[in-house]
Amino acid sequence: MRRVNPFNAGRRRDDGNAARQVPVTTATRLEMAPLILVDQVDVYGLVLKQVETAVMDLPVALGVDGLLGMFFLKRCRLVLDTPKQALELETDVD
Repeated sequence: MRRVNPFNAGRRRDDGNAARQVPVTTATRLEMAPLILVDQVDVYGLVLKQVETAVMDLPVALGVDGLLGMFFLKRCRLVLDTPKQALELETDVD
């Protein structure tokens, strides 16, 4: 897995232009984060290509590699079944 360094991502995109900054609402505040285009995102075998991604540091204490945001989720069908503690994601949404 290739990790993105938030410091470098915020400076330049692959084409050399400055990355656009977008507002991201966290649990405690509104932050600005660089928006980059990632070739593909693989979540347990569900693969989306050309995903806009806001890049920011996450606390190590969270114990996660990243968070799925709306740039990813709006391209999926999402079913959250809290009683069964299950989350289903599908692609090819109309």
